[in-house]
Amino acid sequence: MKSWTCTAALLALSSIPAVEIAGADVQAEAAQPAAAGLIGYWPLRGDCRDHSGNELHGVNHGVRLEDAAFDGRGAYIEIPASPKLQLGTGDFTLAAWVHTGRDIDDVIGDVVSRYDAVGRRGFSLTIKSTAGGYSSHGDDRHVYFGVDNGHEPTWEDCGRPSPTSNYVSNSLTVFDGHLYAAITDAEKFENWCHVFRYAGGKQWEDCGRVGDRRTHGVGPMVVHRGSLYAATWTYEFQTPNEWARVTSLTTFQGKLFASLGSCTSSRLDAPCDFRGTVWSMEAGHSVSYDRDLGPGWKHLTAIRRSDRLELHVNGQLVATSASFAPADYDLTVDCPLRIGFGEVDYFSGEIREVRLYRRALTAGELQRLAADAP
Repeated sequence: MKSWTCTAALLALSSIPAVEIAGADVQAEAAQPAAAGLIGYWPLRGDCRDHSGNELHGVNHGVRLEDAAFDGRGAYIEIPASPKLQLGTGDFTLAAWVHTGRDIDDVIGDVVSRYDAVGRRGFSLTIKSTAGGYSSHGDDRHVYFGVDNGHEPTWEDCGRPSPTSNYVSNSLTVFDGHLYAAITDAEKFENWCHVFRYAGGKQWEDCGRVGDRRTHGVGPMVVHRGSLYAATWTYEFQTPNEWARVTSLTTFQGKLFASLGSCTSSRLDAPCDFRGTVWSMEAGHSVSYDRDLGPGWKHLTAIRRSDRLELHVNGQLVATSASFAPADYDLTVDCPLRIGFGEVDYFSGEIREVRLYRRALTAGELQRLAADAP
C-alpha cells in the first residue's frame, strides 16, 4: 500500500522496501564457469589483461586497478578494436560484478559499451538514476541494456494523465518499477496537484492529490532513500500564451518518455489537445530494470538471445525485451570495447570479473557466475 505523507514541505510516496534480489542458495557445481564461446575475460584484479587466452588486453586510463575503482570523472579500460570482438547478428552474453556506494552524488555511468556514436551502432550496459524535468537525478540505481543499428524511432502516444489539464509538469519519474507523472492546473480545484501512474497503452491511474493547500500543481519529483518526493507549486500568469513545450524526459521499460505542456501551465493557455499528453519512443532495441538495484556488489548479466534482450541481476532474470528481427541489428563496428565508459558517463564505483561470450549462457551458468562474489 502507498500513501502520501508530508515531509518538510514536500510529499513522499513510500513503498515496502524491495527484497534483496538473489536466488535460493546456489549449489555451486565443481566445474568452473563455462569457457565455451568466451571472447574475453577481464578480472580487473591488479591488471587489465584478458585472461581468456584471446589476448584482448586492456589499456588502463586512470582506473585504480588494485581495487578496480572507477572515479566517474575520466577513468576507464579500453580494449582496442579487434575482429575477435565482432558480434554481428548473433547471440552474446555480457557479465560483470559492479559495486556502488550507499550515497550517490554523481551519475553512476556505463558499465561496458561498444558503440559507434556516428553510425549509431553497437551495444551498451548502463546504470543510472531516474530523473525527470528540471530536478537532479535521484539516488536509485536502474539498469539499462540496449543495441542499435541506426534505426529511426517513431513516437507513440501514451495518453493523457489528466482529462482536464493541459500541462504535465516537469515531473516524469520512475519509482519502484512504475512511471509517474504529475500535472499543474485543471478545470476544477479538486483536480489540481494530482500524481498519476502509467498503466500501459494510453491508460493512467490517479494516485490522488498531493497536499490540501491551494497550490495549482505538483512540480519536480525525485526518488530519495526509497521514497518518491513531490514538491507542490503555484504559477500566477496574467497573459495566456498558446505555444507548447516538452516539459520532462525520462527512461522507462527501455524507452524514452516525454511529457508535453502549455506555455505557462495555465489551463487558460490552450485547450487540452496534444498539450497535457505523454509520448514515448525507442532508439534501437532496449530493456531496463526499473527498480532500485541497491548499493553494494551486484552481478549483472546482459544477454542477446535470438530475438530478445534479457537482463539478469544476481543470476535471476529481471527483465526481457519485446521481440525484434535479429537481422536488423548487426552490431559489427570498428571501435574499441570500453569498460567504465560509454554514451552516458564515466562509471562511478567498482567493476570486476567482466566476461563477454559469443553465445547466450544458460540459467545454470548464470547462477554459477553470480555465486562467486568478489
